[in-house]
Parts: sequence; structure tokens; C-alpha cells
Amino acid sequence: MIVARSLTQLFDRKPALRDLSLTIGTGEMFALIGPDGAGKTTFFRIVTGLLKPSSGEIVKEGHPDFGFVPQKFALYTDLTIDENLALRAKLYGLETKAAKLRGQELMERVGLARFGARLAGNLSGGMKQKLALVAALLTTPNLLLLDEPTTGVDPMSRREFWTMLHQLHHEGLTIVVSTPYMDEANRCDRV
Repeated sequence: MIVARSLTQLFDRKPALRDLSLTIGTGEMFALIGPDGAGKTTFFRIVTGLLKPSSGEIVKEGHPDFGFVPQKFALYTDLTIDENLALRAKLYGLETKAAKLRGQELMERVGLARFGARLAGNLSGGMKQKLALVAALLTTPNLLLLDEPTTGVDPMSRREFWTMLHQLHHEGLTIVVSTPYMDEANRCDRV
């Protein structure tokens, strides 16, 4: 699904990535592990098309539709959960009724269904990450990219989040997750 060949990314002549080559297969749960500054976020920026590599290439075989959960919460904190999902559906051109049903199903699945009227800015860290996951899955992608999704999240929410990821993976979703935690990386098919 994703093939990286000799990816190098320089910022002010300093390498963020140096000659990275890897292949991530369809249906795989793949972990990128490394400390802060190792280039994990840079890799995601290249995969999503937000950044063109200094050299090398990235090939997304089959033109996958992807959902992305960034490291920092990127939804509107002054909108409710329901308003954030409705806005995302409109931005992606999803049919309103189908998007609402999909959103409700996903909200039930992650335990946020009763909080739809709550402002996103008033959610706990774990709830924000669950909302970000729902937003990423709203478009029914076949590739899910998660950039350190549990950093700064309490242990219980972290465990719940990984349980959800494993359920999604067993349903056939290709997942690429970056993490600084070895115990999380070990939950994946390949590191």
C-alpha cells in the first residue's frame, strides 16, 4: 500500500529523514518508533502529501483513501462534537444522512455518543483523541495514519484506544501508527 524509497527530508540542510526505505502492506498494522525529532511526523507529512521530500519517493499503491489523526488535536474546540463531525462531513462532500449514521455508529463504538452536545475544547485528552479517531474514520478510509495518538493520554484511555485500533485492524483497515513507546510498538504486526 505504501512504498518509501530512499526518502530524505532536509530542513535548513539538517536531515529530518535520511534515506528511509520501507514497505507497508495492505491490511498491516505498522509501527514507526523513535524519540522526538526522529522524523516520524515528517514521514506522515510526506505520506499525506503535505510535504514533498527533498529526495527519494513515496508510492501509495492503489491510491488509498486515508484518515489522519495528528499528534496535536486539530478539530475546532469552540464547536461541539456533533458540529465538528457535521462540518467534516460537509467538507468531504459526504451525504448528510449517511454521514450522520456513520458518525453515530462510530461515537457509540468509542463511548462518546452521549457527549455530542459537548464542546470539543471541554473534552479530556483521551476523549479528544477518540473524537479525532472518529473524525478520521468518518470518510471510511482504507488507510489510517496516527501520529503519536496516545502521547499525554491517561493509561486507561490509552488502553481503550489501542483496543479500538486492534478491532479496526481485524476488520481489515491498514494502520500506520507512530509512537515513542516500545510497549505500543509491540502491539503492531511490524515495527
